[in-house]
Amino acid sequence: MCFRKPVIDRNGSIKANVDSNLITHVLIKINSYDKVVIVAGDSDYYLLAKYLIRQNKLCQILVPCKAKCPKIFKENNKFRNYISYISRQRDLFHK
Repeated sequence: MCFRKPVIDRNGSIKANVDSNLITHVLIKINSYDKVVIVAGDSDYYLLAKYLIRQNKLCQILVPCKAKCPKIFKENNKFRNYISYISRQRDLFHK
């Protein structure tokens, strides 16, 4: 089953619509897994993360570093226990 629709960029070229495809796939398959890890440096997955928390399906949100963490995640207490910074994880392995 494919739910892909073409998205046109400013230059008139067709581009991938990866974010919406991933979100749709996660929602279709939600009963097929225990937990989800979201890896993103922007807030495109905010509503998905919020929904996954309500469904007790969110494991973690991995963002590159604290400075690049979307404000909407940092300022919302409901995400506090889910956010992890890849830069800190990398530091653990280089000690």
